[in-house]
Amino acid sequence: RIMAYTTINKSSEHFNTKLYTGNGGTQALTGVGFQPDWTWFKSRSGTNNHVLFDVVRGVTKGMYPDLGNAEDNLANSLSSFDSDGFTLGTDTGSGGSVNGNTNSMVAWNWKAGTTSGINNTGSTIQPATNGYSFNQTSGFSMVKYIGNLTSGAKVPHGLGVAPKMVITKKIGATSNWITYHAGVNGGSSPQNYALSLN
Repeated sequence: RIMAYTTINKSSEHFNTKLYTGNGGTQALTGVGFQPDWTWFKSRSGTNNHVLFDVVRGVTKGMYPDLGNAEDNLANSLSSFDSDGFTLGTDTGSGGSVNGNTNSMVAWNWKAGTTSGINNTGSTIQPATNGYSFNQTSGFSMVKYIGNLTSGAKVPHGLGVAPKMVITKKIGATSNWITYHAGVNGGSSPQNYALSLN
């Protein structure tokens, strides 16, 4: 019997979960298997907010996907994305959402990594300078851009195929996390429906 190989033979090379215990100080976590480009943190033992960081906006810029808040400057939470994980600080800014002392934590990590050569053909909006990172193999992309208030505006994502899910959020202002998914409404005209992630 012959089995066909998928494009991704080892999914943990593109997405991986890291469980750890916060120490309220500084600590370097390894074992992710790659340098994360987008990490989503959540305390498993407390009611702290979710908080996420990415390489496009920078390690000190946290956002709360369960809230509509603008980007938050969290200089003491995530210190760096490393080759096999990440380094955390004292977590004084996010109130224990990343490294609270004795908190049982989870970090979901995605790999993007391609930061040049995005295809802008047909796009009416261009990414900000150094404003994207994508991974065609896994189908994951992050793009920072400035909207133009024009219906039908197109933003490049670099994936080469239409994405199945899109999440958008204003960085500098309170707003919902507007979310599109190809399966909404049974897949019938899903572009006409929006969910709020928060």
